[in-house]
Amino acid sequence: APLVYTNCSSIPDSLFESELFGHEKGAFTGAGALKKGRVEQAESGTLILDEITEMPYELQAKILNFIQEKSFYRVGGNRQIAVSTRIIALSNRNMQEEVSRGRFRKDLYYRLNVVHVQVPPLKDRGEDVLVLAEYFMSNFKTKYGKTKTLSADANNLLKQYSWPGNVRELKNVLERVYILSESDVIESSDIRFESGEVPEINGDLKSLLNDFEKKVIIRSLAENGGNRTQTAEKLGISLRNLQYKLSRYDLVD
Repeated sequence: APLVYTNCSSIPDSLFESELFGHEKGAFTGAGALKKGRVEQAESGTLILDEITEMPYELQAKILNFIQEKSFYRVGGNRQIAVSTRIIALSNRNMQEEVSRGRFRKDLYYRLNVVHVQVPPLKDRGEDVLVLAEYFMSNFKTKYGKTKTLSADANNLLKQYSWPGNVRELKNVLERVYILSESDVIESSDIRFESGEVPEINGDLKSLLNDFEKKVIIRSLAENGGNRTQTAEKLGISLRNLQYKLSRYDLVD
């Protein structure tokens, strides 16, 4: 059975009806051929309407009519088309508040609210962050043809962040760092959050600075092919000091 996903916030208001219900050839300028809409594409399956509160108010009546009648008209058409399509509506807003403010139709809300599933925000779901991160990283591997992993520090940072944008923000943050990171291992220092929030990091300052210094030395050694003299010069320290730090951080072969 087909599963058709639609993000209501990504469709221009002027194209919304055509995207959902399709149009006949010649229905409007540029309609050079018949087009099936998302509702028809999901025949005998499921249509997911994400961010449904972003649907134009005037179109909500047509969705309501479709749910009640199990049929619709394409834009520019005069033939009623019957389909059996299940609808799942998603929103990150309080829909009852949207109704009370007059931004969402009360009758449509009650028609949709047959089985109500409330998903807690990502910040309250602990280990789910890492499960989702692993899923997205696997998808990016296929999408971009590169294998990258998250370091332990990066995973800890993801768990400590509040994720005001929930799962969508997690996906965007990971995809951005996946594209921009030059290393195959993504470190916490590579990650930039959309909100600009700096998560609270557990641990004293000294240990954090030591961890950072160790990573800088490892990266510099790799960039200089393991040559300690060149590494020391690049870091601006003496060879003797570098050797001391290598021993201190257990980086001596």
